[in-house]
Amino acid sequence: KSYGSQKEYDDWQEDYETGEYDEHGNPIYRSVFSTSGDQYGPGIYESYWSSSGPISEERIG
Repeated sequence: KSYGSQKEYDDWQEDYETGEYDEHGNPIYRSVFSTSGDQYGPGIYESYWSSSGPISEERIG
């Protein structure tokens, strides 16, 4: 048995195209993902990113 590893959030991610482009002409995507921990606290996050890197991130749940 493992104690203290209660998963309130399952790990999942959904990517959406925004139809917008960054300054390099790369398409910008919006990702909504849930995490049970790791480098983020447990919760649901929304991030915008392109192939040149992350743009912004916000916790939404």
